Amino acid sequence: MFCKLSISQKLYFSFVAIVVLIAVLVFSAYRGFEQVEYATNSNVHTYQVLSDAQLALEQLINIETGMRGFVIASKDAFLEPLLAGEKRFTEELDSLKRLTADNPEQQRRLASLGETQKRWLDEDIHPIIALRRDLTARNMSDDELDNRITSGADKAKMDSMRALLAEISATENKLLVERTQNMLDAKHFAIMILMCGGLAAALLSAILATALGRSTTARLQLAIDAATAIANGKLDTVIDTSSHDELPKAFDRMQNRLREMIQQIS
Repeated sequence: MFCKLSISQKLYFSFVAIVVLIAVLVFSAYRGFEQVEYATNSNVHTYQVLSDAQLALEQLINIETGMRGFVIASKDAFLEPLLAGEKRFTEELDSLKRLTADNPEQQRRLASLGETQKRWLDEDIHPIIALRRDLTARNMSDDELDNRITSGADKAKMDSMRALLAEISATENKLLVERTQNMLDAKHFAIMILMCGGLAAALLSAILATALGRSTTARLQLAIDAATAIANGKLDTVIDTSSHDELPKAFDRMQNRLREMIQQIS
């Protein structure tokens, strides 16, 4: 079919073929880099969750440290990290819930974490602080306070919250491994598309250029042969006009016209 096309049609066909291949290559590369961007954003999201989980744990430690410092010194200055920790923990918990809104398992853990922290404050931290104030005000022995702390009720809740945050971080680390692999796969796919597509475009260009060059040379040679024959007075040359090429047809018409003119003169 390609051989039957005219020179202009072959040029148009070759140009369109190259443009289509480049368009497919660009689209495929765009899709590949889009996947890389998505995987990268997912990794950034995971790092944010891990960071917030660590910050939430730090606030729990600050609360516990503030409580123990106040129990020992009975001075309000030691409550500053506790008060700041309570506020910051709420912020980090809200951020974690927002970041993991699409993960029911993480939402369940965060809900449990919030409930445990509230019970920890209401049943342990605040009552211990109130007891410390009361004993100090009445100048009483610390035996009751010591018994309250050594019972380990507050520590059990703290350990539970540590475990929940560890589970949250472990889940995110697992997701991070998967998303990092997805990012690498997407990157390799995009690079492969560019390399293979570039080679395919170069190969197709070479094939089309070779085919077009040979075909054009052959057509021009036929035209030259026909013109030479006509110039030598040979008007019975068989010119192939089966293609859509204009040049052979023009020479064929010229040859026929000259033959008719000679016959008329004769």
